[in-house]
Amino acid sequence: MAELVLKVGAGATYQDGDIVVALNRRRIRCVHAQHICHPVLAGFTRDGLRPDGLAKQFRERTAEYRFTRVSHTEVQRLNLRTSVTDTLGRNPNARGEAIAVARFIARRVAHPRHCVFGTPGAEQWYGGRSFLTHPDLDVVWSDIETLSAFRESDHALWPVTRTERAHCLCVAVADFDDARADQLTASTLDVDGHVILKRMHYVEYATDTRITDRASLSTIRDRSVELDIRQAMDLLTDADIRTR
Repeated sequence: MAELVLKVGAGATYQDGDIVVALNRRRIRCVHAQHICHPVLAGFTRDGLRPDGLAKQFRERTAEYRFTRVSHTEVQRLNLRTSVTDTLGRNPNARGEAIAVARFIARRVAHPRHCVFGTPGAEQWYGGRSFLTHPDLDVVWSDIETLSAFRESDHALWPVTRTERAHCLCVAVADFDDARADQLTASTLDVDGHVILKRMHYVEYATDTRITDRASLSTIRDRSVELDIRQAMDLLTDADIRTR
């Protein structure tokens, strides 16, 4: 299941029914995993670094590189996808890459929300690209369910805010890929690239009984009511999405 956040009522920017945000299942799985595995939740070791656990495991599964300090002046860089390693230090390599190890780590660890693991003298951190496809998230969620009491089945919905529930309409829709998500939130532009319409796509929620059978139009349009019908309604499909 995926979700659409629809504008309720016309405004200065959006029109009634506009798709403000399109949230596919991959993105929903990802945001919950990121929240559960956030390094701040891991706390600190007595040395002020992050301990092993979900925060570290998440990065092992999704990061391109793991960096490990191996001396005062050098770090080992491991490509977690290819298992290729190289060493970085104060002198630039053939690609011009260099690192001032002690200064880099000190600056990182000084931040209260840092993401540096390991032990003093053998600190570890992660970098490069992030890999967050469904197969990657399958492994992440397997780790989460093995190492904690969290279950993915309890995290099927996007964590909408109270303001979003009151001012917008969140509806359930058949899943779509990232490319379609970008299309659904695209603007209509003129030949010079100026925005004519903030959103090209919309949903006629006022006439869709899958929606209005769950909440009256007066309730949907009442900004004092925090409404959430996502789990109660039948899924919309791509055929229900209109183009202005």
